[in-house]
Amino acid sequence: MNMKGKRGISEIITTVLMILLVLAAIAIIWVVLSNFLKSGTGEIEGATDCLTSQLIIMDAWTWSDVNGTRNLTVVKVERPQGTRSLDNILFYVGGILYNASSKSDTGPIKGSLRAGEYKEYNVFTPNDSPSTGKPIEVAAVFGEKECPKSDPLTIRFTS
Repeated sequence: MNMKGKRGISEIITTVLMILLVLAAIAIIWVVLSNFLKSGTGEIEGATDCLTSQLIIMDAWTWSDVNGTRNLTVVKVERPQGTRSLDNILFYVGGILYNASSKSDTGPIKGSLRAGEYKEYNVFTPNDSPSTGKPIEVAAVFGEKECPKSDPLTIRFTS
C-alpha cells in the first residue's frame, strides 16, 4: 500500500473542515452584527429626529379662570426645524408633567407643530399648585422616544 495517498486524503479532509469552520464563524458573526446594526439604526433615527426638531419656548404666562378654580398656563412654542411629524409635545411645569391642548387647534397635539411654526398651547395646572414663577420645559415625542427637554423658561403672571 501506498502511504502517500492516505496522507493526501487527510490533508484534503483537514482543509475542507477548516473551510467549513471558517464559513460557520462568518455566519455566526453576520447574524450577531446584523441584529446589532438593525437595533442601532432605530436608535440613530430617533436621535436624529430629536437633534433636528428641538423645541423652543418663546413665552409662558399664567392666569386664573373667572371662577378661580384652575390656573391656565399659556405656552408659546416654536419649532425652528425638522421634517418628521411630531407624535406629541410634553409640558413640564416645575418638573411635573401636565396635560395640554393647542389653543388654535381643537384636535390633539400630534403633528400640530411643523418646522418654522410657533403655536400657543394651554397647560392645565391645578389651582392649589400655581405655576407662576416656576420653570416650564417642553419635549418633543417621536413614536415612543421622548427627546431631551427644552431650556427652561420661568412662567410669568398676567391679568
